[in-house]
Amino acid sequence: MAALPLPPGLVAGSFSDAGQARPTTVVLRNLAGQCEKSSVFKELERIKLQARVDFAHAPIDYDTKCCKGVAFINFTSSEDAEQARAQWHGLQSYDGYPCSANGLSVVWARGQGFDSCVALHFKRTNIAETQR
Repeated sequence: MAALPLPPGLVAGSFSDAGQARPTTVVLRNLAGQCEKSSVFKELERIKLQARVDFAHAPIDYDTKCCKGVAFINFTSSEDAEQARAQWHGLQSYDGYPCSANGLSVVWARGQGFDSCVALHFKRTNIAETQR
């Protein structure tokens, strides 16, 4: 399988050569709109990588409680991210839900790593307020 294209602003070879960590965060696209958030986590269990994830976010429509068609997942290593890509890219269905006609698409996220995921996906959420 061909290497995943890098997000804008990242240069091939710059990760290990410059001492930067290799990318670990992927975006799943073309998820079935009618699926539930738990389906993404079931798929992680199916490919036996759920223990190698430190961040997973599948935005939902709060009216329908269904997935918006994307998910953001940060793996603990780039090897795990590549393994997930190899198993998911082009997948036609998961957890009983069909993907779009093109199948599941897996690309590198623009923001890489746990801290970036939290900052990007929860920047409008006041976590301290919700824990009261």
